[in-house]
Amino acid sequence: MQIVLTAVTSSALTAGGFYLLWRLVLVPDLEARARQLADEATAKAAADLTVAAEALVPTFRQAIRDGIQDAVLVPPTERLGQTARGVTTAGVNVVETSLRRIFGVASREPGDPGGGRV
Repeated sequence: MQIVLTAVTSSALTAGGFYLLWRLVLVPDLEARARQLADEATAKAAADLTVAAEALVPTFRQAIRDGIQDAVLVPPTERLGQTARGVTTAGVNVVETSLRRIFGVASREPGDPGGGRV
């Protein structure tokens, strides 16, 4: 019986010692390393984003410049014509779809010139 008691006590003391070593030494060291890696990763990501943003600034400026030039330099009649064509096309599509539903004609498939009956 004394041997079993000694073995259980020895095992409990060993497990307790390893637990204290884990909690008091290893966990704080691992947490500090994890914090350091997170800080380094954040700093690297911020630097990479800054470089990428600086690389995109000229392209963005050019796109803005082109848009403003198009808005200013394209004659208003051409813009009105484009808008009118777009509105007309949308209206024709709505009317065509409505009539097809009323008369029971299937929608035209691409490549089918006449559309089929339902």
